[in-house]
Amino acid sequence: MRFLLICFLFSLALSGQAEQKLPSKYVWAESGLTLRAEGNKNGTKLLVIPFGAEVTLTGVIGEQAKILALTSVSYEWDKKETSDPYIMKDYFVEVQYSNKVGYVYSGYLSSYSPESDGLPHEGIYGWLNTIGRDLDTIKHKRLPNEYGQGKRIYQYANGIKVIEEEFEGGGSLTLKIPAASISEGFLIANRFFGVSAGVKNKEEILEIGDFLPELLSVLPDGNLHFRGSMGETKIQVINGLLVIYSAGWC
Repeated sequence: MRFLLICFLFSLALSGQAEQKLPSKYVWAESGLTLRAEGNKNGTKLLVIPFGAEVTLTGVIGEQAKILALTSVSYEWDKKETSDPYIMKDYFVEVQYSNKVGYVYSGYLSSYSPESDGLPHEGIYGWLNTIGRDLDTIKHKRLPNEYGQGKRIYQYANGIKVIEEEFEGGGSLTLKIPAASISEGFLIANRFFGVSAGVKNKEEILEIGDFLPELLSVLPDGNLHFRGSMGETKIQVINGLLVIYSAGWC
C-alpha cells in the first residue's frame, strides 16, 4: 500500500510539472526579430517575428553573441562630442512562435509587452498602466518653501516603481523595474525617451544647431549614460533592479 501511495504521489508531481506553463517574452526589435534554425548569428533564417509579438521560451540556450544595437556618432560645435556605440552581449535562446521552433537573440526580448492590443501607447504612462498590473499606491510630497519642487511616487502591483521629481528649471522620471537587464533598459529608454535620436536624426539636429542631443557613454561597469545639453538618461542595474533615470531641463 505504501509503495502504491508513493507511486501515486510521484505521478501527480510529474503531472504538475507537465502542466506548468513555459515562460513568455515579447519582441522589442522595431523592424522585427529573426527566427533562426540554429542558435548563432549565422543560423538559417526561418522567418521574421514582428515587433510586439509574444514568444514562448523552451529553456534551451544557444551561443552568446555581440550585436551592435546603436552605432557611434560625432558632433562638432564648440568641441567634438562622440557617442559610444552600444553593443549588446546576450545569448540566442530557443523559442516557439507560430507553430515553429527556432532561436532568437535575447537582447531584443523583454518580459513586458511594448504595446497593448497591437496599438502604440500614448507615452510612458500608457505603457506602465498596461503592464503594471494595477496601481497599488500613490505618494505625493511637495517640498516646503520651495516653489516648483516636489515628488510623486507610484507603486504598481507587480513591483514596478515610478518616481517623478520637479526641480527648478526641469524635472525627472525614475523607473525601477524588478529582474530586468541593461538591454531591456535600453529598449525601454529608446522607445519612450528617444535616447537614440542623436544617432538616428543627426542631419535634422545639425540643421537646428542650438543644442547637443543625448549622446551615449558606456561606463566601465556596463551601465549606460546618455547626456546632452537639454537632458540626460541613465540606465543601470542596482542589486538586481533595473533603474532608468531620465531628466530634462530648460
